Amino acid sequence: MSTIITDRLYEVHRELATQTEAIYIEINKLATKKPTERITKLISMKINHLITEVKNIVRDDDFLNAIDTVPVNNDFIRLDETLIILAELRSALKKKWQSESFKIYRKENSLRNVSLVERF
Repeated sequence: MSTIITDRLYEVHRELATQTEAIYIEINKLATKKPTERITKLISMKINHLITEVKNIVRDDDFLNAIDTVPVNNDFIRLDETLIILAELRSALKKKWQSESFKIYRKENSLRNVSLVERF
């Protein structure tokens, strides 16, 4: 079933893709140095926010559906595990971006969106 892309869905997708990419880059830097280091409560909360929001707009991805939110009190996950989750979120957003619905939306709105920089 094809999703109808609204202006708001398009904007939310772009915002989430940008936020996910920024956090992925920062966590990747940290994970490169200390992959087994535990994340903080703040990072856990940010990751959970991204998981929830991405699941709200990408509803048809089995890998994404298998991701649960991460603990925010004690038992924090490791940086390398966080990176895997962020990679899955990036992948789900990319698949949505490349979907037929988004292609149609971009084609129909190409003049309005010409100045946007595509990361994917």
